[in-house]
Amino acid sequence: MRGRYAGRSGRKQGPPLRSATVLLLPGLVSCFAFVGLLLPGDATGSSLIAPSAGSADGAAAGATMAEPLCPLGAQFSNPAGLAGFTERAMGGGLGLAYGQGEVTAETPAGYHAENEVLVPFLETFMVVPYGRWTFGISSMGTSGARFDYGPRPALGVDDGFFSESGILALPVGAAYRISDTLWIGGEIILLYGSTHLRYSREVAEFPGAPTRFRFTVEGFGVQGMLGVTWKPDELWAFGLSVRPPGRIWADGDTPLGTGKQDVDLELEAPTEVGLGITRSLTTNWKASYALRFTDTSVLKTSYLRFEDTPSANMPYLPGARDEWRHAIGVQYKWSDSILLLGGVSKANGIVSSKGINPASYDSKDWRLNTGLRWKSGNWLVDSSFNYIFADTRNVSADDALVMPGEYESKPAYMLSVTITKKF
Repeated sequence: MRGRYAGRSGRKQGPPLRSATVLLLPGLVSCFAFVGLLLPGDATGSSLIAPSAGSADGAAAGATMAEPLCPLGAQFSNPAGLAGFTERAMGGGLGLAYGQGEVTAETPAGYHAENEVLVPFLETFMVVPYGRWTFGISSMGTSGARFDYGPRPALGVDDGFFSESGILALPVGAAYRISDTLWIGGEIILLYGSTHLRYSREVAEFPGAPTRFRFTVEGFGVQGMLGVTWKPDELWAFGLSVRPPGRIWADGDTPLGTGKQDVDLELEAPTEVGLGITRSLTTNWKASYALRFTDTSVLKTSYLRFEDTPSANMPYLPGARDEWRHAIGVQYKWSDSILLLGGVSKANGIVSSKGINPASYDSKDWRLNTGLRWKSGNWLVDSSFNYIFADTRNVSADDALVMPGEYESKPAYMLSVTITKKF
């Protein structure tokens, strides 16, 4: 057991705000927890959850679930899609996401703070076909979401709101071609995640002044995914994938007086179900649609637990709700070496008004996507650009978890490049 509390230091209690329960929406726990991953957190809404992996599939808005364009896309959305890759290949990708957020509070009046993030993410993969089998391994990682809204002592906000997350996922999977028209696949996803939080709040164990919390919890986890692809003819392809619930087991410690106390988090990685359809329209045109449901409401039943201050225990994401995401993508074969890609997607926010606070909030997620693939011999270069529309959440005093007011997500941008080499 860690050293116990041996003295208390705190700042003067500010004006009446809701208890400053700040937590991190692993801005990417979802991208990989669902590889679930959470991408750049404060950008926008459900954009906290990664819509796709791989530049080509991202350029098509992640709608290519039935017929993934690259192994990364298959291992993220439908492992049966690995069967479509019949040549050995390996590659990697690099991307950047940029976003801004603003908080303008009604209480305390005059509180205004801005947050700006530039988030890198890295992806690698390798596929190896063997008879009717195709085996794949990938890695996907990011520095994660970051919310940083500073203190305003003159307004009685004596401490800021800070949360940051990072996540790494390692899917290992295989697909089997039962026939030319029916493929099945499955994978195990090894996860590593971290969450860093800084905030202050008064706790029942030490009343009278705020207690400072400064900690990082990190640990490993696991999740799986199953998929099936059906191609009844040359024109149609249908895909279905299911990601059962998984777990990340994380722990750390936070200073408490002259000692420390343990902090534990057992995070449930949400269930996910996806359905995709791809249709060849002409020789050069294809259209795709995908629907994804993610049981993100379980994030409000995963708790951060404190050894010596159990009154500070809190849900990982209070007010979490499920996500529904729709995506439409198109492909146009410009020439034998160039494929043009585009798409649009929409998802609801996964943080309800009762869960929004300066350390984790989101908005409705509307995206426009575009990109292209260039092919030369055994090399493929994919690029994508995503524009995420701005949105504003207005939180009333009746719903506010910490402070009522306006939570604005400004336009966000994502740019990525993936390079593939066949061998």
